[in-house]
Amino acid sequence: MRGKADAEAASIYAQSYDQSNQARQFYQFLKSMETLEKTASEEKSLILSTDSELFRFLKEME
Repeated sequence: MRGKADAEAASIYAQSYDQSNQARQFYQFLKSMETLEKTASEEKSLILSTDSELFRFLKEME
């Protein structure tokens, strides 16, 4: 019985960790998009480093 409870507790912990990681990634995505919205325009050129978060998110959207 105790082993089953430990397994269930471990499963719940793993699920919550996955959800918090997804929430963190989503927050980073939103902040990057806000930065892009504030800095980009048709009159300006934007040069991004290939290791920047913003570049990574834009590359994933292709």
